[in-house]
Amino acid sequence: MARLAVVERVSPLEEADFVWPSEQEIRTLQQDARAEDHTGAQWNEERLVMTPAGQVWILTSAGELHQRLCVIAHAGASGQLRH
Repeated sequence: MARLAVVERVSPLEEADFVWPSEQEIRTLQQDARAEDHTGAQWNEERLVMTPAGQVWILTSAGELHQRLCVIAHAGASGQLRH
């Protein structure tokens, strides 16, 4: 009889090395990328650049931040935050 490995469901959000994006991180990235085109965007009261649709503007070049935001969105939408 073969033995099966037991693997607990693990959420990437619970990994010790997962870093939640902070408002300050997003603000710093936005300020560092002033040269990038964000036509029509506006600053809000928290000094974040917002799109005309009212969403926080995330730089196209911020690949790691995009990945972390996708992980959070996927885990939340899929109900994978709870075991």
